[in-house]
Amino acid sequence: MYKLALALRYLLRRRIAYVSIIAIAFGVMAMFVVGSVMDGFQKRIRQSIYKVDGHLSVRLRRDDLVRSEDHFRRVQEMLRPWTREEGGPIVAMEPRIVLRMAGIVTRAPKPWITRDKRQKFVQVFGVDPDRVNDVIPFREMIESVRNIEVGDGTATLRLRMPDRLLKTPFLWKQEGADSEPELGIVLGSRLADRLDVGVGDTVTLMSAELPPDDVDPSEVKIVQRRFHVTGCFESGRFEYDSGIAFCHIQDLKEWLRGPNEGACDEVRVRLTDPTLAEKVKAEILEKHGRGFLALRVWTWQDRMKNLAAALKFEKLAMLIVLACIIAVAGACIAGILYMVVLEKTRDIGVLLSMGATSRGVVGIFLTYGGLLGLIGTLLGVFLGLEVVWHLDEIIRFLERLFDIDLFPPDVYQFKTMPTSYETMDLVRLGGFTFLWCLVASVLPAYRASRLDPLRSLVYE
Repeated sequence: MYKLALALRYLLRRRIAYVSIIAIAFGVMAMFVVGSVMDGFQKRIRQSIYKVDGHLSVRLRRDDLVRSEDHFRRVQEMLRPWTREEGGPIVAMEPRIVLRMAGIVTRAPKPWITRDKRQKFVQVFGVDPDRVNDVIPFREMIESVRNIEVGDGTATLRLRMPDRLLKTPFLWKQEGADSEPELGIVLGSRLADRLDVGVGDTVTLMSAELPPDDVDPSEVKIVQRRFHVTGCFESGRFEYDSGIAFCHIQDLKEWLRGPNEGACDEVRVRLTDPTLAEKVKAEILEKHGRGFLALRVWTWQDRMKNLAAALKFEKLAMLIVLACIIAVAGACIAGILYMVVLEKTRDIGVLLSMGATSRGVVGIFLTYGGLLGLIGTLLGVFLGLEVVWHLDEIIRFLERLFDIDLFPPDVYQFKTMPTSYETMDLVRLGGFTFLWCLVASVLPAYRASRLDPLRSLVYE
């Protein structure tokens, strides 16, 4: 008990120790806030990717089998052991045709629209409207554009899909008209802004029709088809919203392929938990990675390796830099304890002469360092939680105070700062900080335990 009493006494009487507590608190707070924001960024990015690409992409490895009509059925059968009906994590699958590069062109509705704004290269996804909503939140992305208000709302009114088209997003029919429905296409909201088109406007898709044999490039035929814009979607990712269009899978098949070609390039998969994607991929490849009917499987990390590596490295680099703050705070604790040992040499000698053991002296200074670490860690956790919970309010206050726009929504693709944290991450951070403070206290405590009581009292 005397160990705790002496440690508290030394702590309360040395105000310089409060500097270490503050340094530890700010270090813990900074690491927690930065980690939460980075996790929030990564989570938001992954969600925006999942909204368009799903959790997994699967296809047969052989191109000749991919072009067969029963490609989708074969992949479904091979993935059946991982479906929810069999106790697996796969919730739904949908076939998709992926046109990697197509030109989209529109006429100039206004005389000041320049040529470069009338054309763009895009990716076109042919999807089955009866299945696509089971894998990606396609309807939700359309609704997000319908709910956006920019200024007085007129900027987005031309992009909003009318209620009559929600059930048939890839068929265009003028309201009250008796004519047959025409082909419809759903564009990314930023793509529509770039082309200056709205619902009801027409666009033309163009693609190269490559012959099966090697011919002169000048003989390559360009095929084109006209579509009516039926609406727009908002995924929250600039790359997708400015360069992707959706149309009916059958329309894309009839336009680009012959009657014997399959209507499925890839099978997009939704899982019960997106974090299981790597595990499911490994299991599928272990069973179907070789042979005549071998499968190829992609996760979002496979499609965007540079982005995944950059996010991982950025978070690691930030945490290493901020960990240096805690390291410096630990060094401060070691320095303070060493000064206390020098100043309290007489007290230590008295304790040792009265029968205190070297282990007891070590316990005093370890308790002292542990108290500094514990108080600083708890204060840092409290401040970190408060900052994360009120981060948007703090950002708005700083923007008003300095008259700057810290995180423009049109650049970062979010209206509120994304944050995400787990309790175990907080526990691990607090535990690491506390243990480091104890480690920093070991050397001064050992120095105190090695003092000779006679030498300590010789000048008293």
